[in-house]
Amino acid sequence: MVDQHIDNIKKVEVHFETDEVFVLLNGDAVLITAKMENTGPVFNTELMKLGTVYNVPKNIWHNIAMRKESEVLIVEKSNTHIGDYKYFDLNEEQIVDLKNVSESFDEINR
Repeated sequence: MVDQHIDNIKKVEVHFETDEVFVLLNGDAVLITAKMENTGPVFNTELMKLGTVYNVPKNIWHNIAMRKESEVLIVEKSNTHIGDYKYFDLNEEQIVDLKNVSESFDEINR
């Protein structure tokens, strides 16, 4: 998915009532989580491993970055993106911070 390449990540999202599960099926991906501070998001990233289940608990801001040929299984309730979510648009400084926060993005940028 071109939209999920690190150069195109412009927002993070949160679910208030449900967890969300990610499983890397093929390729390279990075799980992005963020804690909201007064100054904005503080990012944490983890290079995903094939076949490993990653649970993002409710109320945790998150996104994934991946190479275009990668495949990630996403498990969530069918109505999650109808009302149980909020997006936070990243400004240019936050986008740069996200790209710099972890060397694991080197895997995605190849």
